[in-house]
Amino acid sequence: MQNLPKELKKEILDSLKFLENSLKKYFHKNVVKEYEALKKDPYHKQSFSRLERLDKSQRVDLAKIFSMKMELINRIESAYRHYRISLREKIIYGSSPYATIYVFTAHPTEARSSATLFYFERIEKLYQRKFKGDIDQDGFQLEFLNLISHILNNRLSKAQAPSVKDEANMLCDIVLGCEILQMQSDFLREGNNIQFRTWVGGDKDGHPYVNEKTMKNTFTISRNKIIEFISKLLEQERIFWAVDSNPMSKEVLKKIDKISILLKDLKMIREGDGFKVTKFKDTFNELYKLVEQHNLSVGKQISTLKNIIWLYPALVLPLELREDAVLVGEALKNSKGTILKMLNYLSKVSKGLNAKWYVRGMVLSMTESSEDYLGGIKLVKKVFKKLAIPVVPLFETR
Repeated sequence: MQNLPKELKKEILDSLKFLENSLKKYFHKNVVKEYEALKKDPYHKQSFSRLERLDKSQRVDLAKIFSMKMELINRIESAYRHYRISLREKIIYGSSPYATIYVFTAHPTEARSSATLFYFERIEKLYQRKFKGDIDQDGFQLEFLNLISHILNNRLSKAQAPSVKDEANMLCDIVLGCEILQMQSDFLREGNNIQFRTWVGGDKDGHPYVNEKTMKNTFTISRNKIIEFISKLLEQERIFWAVDSNPMSKEVLKKIDKISILLKDLKMIREGDGFKVTKFKDTFNELYKLVEQHNLSVGKQISTLKNIIWLYPALVLPLELREDAVLVGEALKNSKGTILKMLNYLSKVSKGLNAKWYVRGMVLSMTESSEDYLGGIKLVKKVFKKLAIPVVPLFETR
């Protein structure tokens, strides 16, 4: 702590003081007493014997206090780093790559609960505002204590091992939040193409619980996050046209209402989903042309919506499939296997749209020969009657 910038050190010490002053309200006096003793002298020879006198739930509470402290410090440091970076002069590069692609995973050992992630994320945002001077001390303290109270009332860790669906929910809550999607659109407008994909729900290799059902879950979860953002954009756009006395505004409002109805039908991923997505995109293009014809420029909401549709052509977070090359070969011979079911599901869902907008590729792990690679290509062609998605070999044994 001694080498930290003074303003950061002050915020950390103040926040820990707020936290420690709240402990007696939420924890047994024995837990608070042991916390204070360990804080004062963590290496005391009687520390372990004293901990043994606490029951299991009290030891869990003690661990929770120290975990909260570490997470709080990390979040404040992250907020301060964000603040310092924001002070730098923006660098405009002469050229950039076609795209920067992030392929996300959600590690099954992630122990933090969704409530923990939710509240600490807001604490970090709160500190960003404070470092920038966008909130006064009274307002800050009011929000901070409220958030700390919620954290103290909830488990820091999950009560049970997460399923693939849990992983997808956690991932989509983070990377498909409204703020992130807006940033993606803004980056694209500036000429920076930031693309997202994920392994979650599609990485069959070594994961016994990944199958066509987990694919559907990830598609559905990501679809609904994207729809949520689109719906907010449409509602904001509707406000502009609802007060416009121009007769053309009624046409625009009808198009917005039609798009909203189409979005409701897109919430569930079913066979032929590609046709419904195509109809939605065609209707949006009609809206875009209508606004473009009558206004000097389309507004930010319509512009953002156009970018989101370009970034997510199937209105889902695209998956990457992965399976062992040996199992792919067996599926080709026997017409059985989970990877074959996953490809068949993709074929049914993507009808009416390019399958590549749902799944960006199938990775063959443990590829040892050209025959393994050709086997992956043949399996995709067997299902789609063409090479609908790329097949990517991983030569891991050579």
